[in-house]
Amino acid sequence: MLEPPETGITQTKDKYTLRIDKMNKLTLTLFRQRISLWLITLLAPLLFLQTNCKDELIPPVIEQPQDTTSHNFTIMRIDTLGDLFSSARAVDIVNENNIWVAGEFYEKDTANNYNLKYNLAHWNGLKWNLISIKMQGWGGLRDTSIQPLITIKVFNDSSIFVTSQYNSFAMYNGTKWISFSPPEGVWEHFWARSPNEIYFVGGFGSATYFNGQAFTKMTTGLTTNALLTDVWGDENNVYTLGSSNDMKSNTILYTGNTSGWIVANSYSIENKAPVSPNKYMGRLFSIYRANKNSKLWVLGGENHGSLFEITSLSPFSVIEVFTIP
Repeated sequence: MLEPPETGITQTKDKYTLRIDKMNKLTLTLFRQRISLWLITLLAPLLFLQTNCKDELIPPVIEQPQDTTSHNFTIMRIDTLGDLFSSARAVDIVNENNIWVAGEFYEKDTANNYNLKYNLAHWNGLKWNLISIKMQGWGGLRDTSIQPLITIKVFNDSSIFVTSQYNSFAMYNGTKWISFSPPEGVWEHFWARSPNEIYFVGGFGSATYFNGQAFTKMTTGLTTNALLTDVWGDENNVYTLGSSNDMKSNTILYTGNTSGWIVANSYSIENKAPVSPNKYMGRLFSIYRANKNSKLWVLGGENHGSLFEITSLSPFSVIEVFTIP
């Protein structure tokens, strides 16, 4: 019997079957993709929670640096002394619970006027207390006016010294304030080695020594048109400096006793005469030395601020350390 030839029906059936197989494979692939997406959606939160739990249960180990200081740092405290028109001029710190500020401080009275006047403020570790010191006024009127204070030195609570803007001096002996006026000249600044050894300098080239009881004039050799602007000392010497009122000359003085001053250097500002080879200092404003073994510093300059180190008083020698542009 003859076999029927492989005609179009069989071929058509094979193509149909092939298409069915392809469709089945495509359906299976899509089904698998949907199953994968469903599993990812279901398991992702579990994996996230598991990761977070691990992070919470087993935190990373971070080595902390060893503390090398025992200092406790606190935020800076800012206080206001007085009200409108008040100003602080000088401060002396005995310790963190005993701070004195000199100046002029005003507060309002019950009528809302600035009639309450003070010239000293004291910090006792808890609060600021404003104090009024009545000092000797012009013409020898004793303890009559509350004058603005410009300098202060505190040795202890029973030994405090201040000077005023109006050329008066007062000291506190633990019980009361006692005020004085200079025997002559005008006081601008003072430096105290002890309560019984205080040096005053100021206008008219004047310098005065106070031994705790009385004042003694010191010879400076300067003319009456000179203004001594600062004074400082160490264990052996006392130093002062200033310029003439006409701004033509400067002078640096020092002394090792209470009788008089030695001129370390005097030079012309007007002609820009050097104080050492090729070094011009200009006007001088302030002088400082921490102790007899430390450096002697001077602040001055022309049209700018300069810091100088005096390397020798005799013969005089100076070097410029720093200049403010």
